[in-house]
Amino acid sequence: MDELKKLNFIKNGYVQYDNLLDKKNCEEFLEKIYELKNYNKTDLFLSEKEFLSNPSFEKKNPGKNINNILLHKNLGLDFVFKNEKINQVISKILGNNYSVDLSKIVMGVPDEWIPKWIKKKLSLMGSSNNLNPFLKEKFRDVTCYYGAEYHQDSIDYSGSKALKSKTFIVMYIYFSDVSETDAPIYILPTSHVYGAQKFPHEINYKDNKIFYSPDNKKKVKLNEVKLTGDAGTVFFWHSLLLHKTTIVKNPRPRISLKVVIEKNLENKGLIDFIDEKISKELILENPLKTDWRNKTSNSIS
Repeated sequence: MDELKKLNFIKNGYVQYDNLLDKKNCEEFLEKIYELKNYNKTDLFLSEKEFLSNPSFEKKNPGKNINNILLHKNLGLDFVFKNEKINQVISKILGNNYSVDLSKIVMGVPDEWIPKWIKKKLSLMGSSNNLNPFLKEKFRDVTCYYGAEYHQDSIDYSGSKALKSKTFIVMYIYFSDVSETDAPIYILPTSHVYGAQKFPHEINYKDNKIFYSPDNKKKVKLNEVKLTGDAGTVFFWHSLLLHKTTIVKNPRPRISLKVVIEKNLENKGLIDFIDEKISKELILENPLKTDWRNKTSNSIS
């Protein structure tokens, strides 16, 4: 990790690498995913009648050791987890003896695949764009989404779910080329310095500028960065960095790898220097606003 990338992670809360992984390995891994799962418009979703017969939104996503496609014996990720350059970057950020809390496949589902009744349900739910409750059970071993508004990954590790160190990063890998129409990740650099904030976040757009109101107080002008890249592009970001994704406008899904990596309390890394300067909490006991389901998305897609 060179000095420029170190400074970028400290200041902006993320770093991007374009050459850590072999593009061919990513494409081969993607082929294995499709061999296991026949993702298509016809078979992916429950019918509206099936969903309404037993509507449930709990425990529909992959876990570390349960209902996770990455547990399949044919889906080896040694080309990622035994990659010396990747491990060096993680060690630089978190320190040695870090641990992986969760690895999972995330899939952006093409807009044209999603039934109208599901889109209507999602609009009534407000800020939630997780499609897994509407999937047939055999497809719930990946996390499927239909866009996602700005959020912090710390939202999934609040209260009793908080990690021991309360400090982690996310490694995110594109397994295929991702352009503007493939629902790339959007980030707000420097947003992590304001600490953990309740969801949904106060973000407003005016004259092509973005204003963020941490703690619902003074507005801060931020820049938005669109993370496009070729297959094999690797991103690392702080758990408090605000990020979102939009809707897949291409006829094929966007399949990526998300890895949550926790630091070891006994070892120091770059992230300790960052966290020491954050005056707010790193984790909230309750990360949701009481009226969050009634909020509408501020997505610019």
